[in-house]
Amino acid sequence: MGSGEDIRLRQARAVVEAAEEHDRALCGPDEARAVAELDALLPDLRRAVEIARDDPALIGRLAGAVHRYGYHRQLPEVLAWGLYAAGSGCAAALAAAATCAWYRGDLAGARELLASAPADPAVHEVLGALALVAGDTGTALANFRAMAVLATDDAVRASGLAAQALVLARSAHPDEAVTTGGSAWEIAEGTGNPSARAAARHALGEALGDRDPLRALALLDEAADLARSVSNRLVLDAVTSAAAAIRSGAAREQRRIGPSDAST
Repeated sequence: MGSGEDIRLRQARAVVEAAEEHDRALCGPDEARAVAELDALLPDLRRAVEIARDDPALIGRLAGAVHRYGYHRQLPEVLAWGLYAAGSGCAAALAAAATCAWYRGDLAGARELLASAPADPAVHEVLGALALVAGDTGTALANFRAMAVLATDDAVRASGLAAQALVLARSAHPDEAVTTGGSAWEIAEGTGNPSARAAARHALGEALGDRDPLRALALLDEAADLARSVSNRLVLDAVTSAAAAIRSGAAREQRRIGPSDAST
């Protein structure tokens, strides 16, 4: 029979193992179930964080296991656990720490946290987002391409392609954006993963915003429903903003043309 500390460590490891299993399921068709399981596991995860903070390997595994969950659901508390794992060398944990720093307004600190991070889709996803915030579309595109190339899971690969399509759409490359968004769609549909399917629809919707607003809005509505089904606030908030922008643009165009011209 072990000491009290040994028992606490075993319990924390069991919680981390459960979180890792649920994280893998977040990329599959049962994402909603995995989200619910992680929601229920939060009290145990909070206790595990307190136990694991002095164990770099364990806190790295824990923070890495909940990075996707915390990022997609926009949970600052969960992302902040990555800060305890900054020295762990775990790519996903460093991505969580950098995202937390970014959300606190420390973009330089976020980049510094990722400066020596291993090449990993999670790292490139955050680096791409940071570049996009800074208006550096070339660097954003390069990182999202690396995200897709390095992905070992089709849901992550589809999300990387969707992110590329968004950058292309916002940097006046509509044809490339539509092609890349279509590739994201095809891969995402094969996964059955709600978040990947939502991301692909969001990207294709933005890509089609100017040339086919009605289809774009239909895609964004589908994306919103999918994101909502798994509490993916990251995609849902982006989709809501994109739909509002397209509706506003369509309304401005309608006013510019005028009722009589529009009917001809």
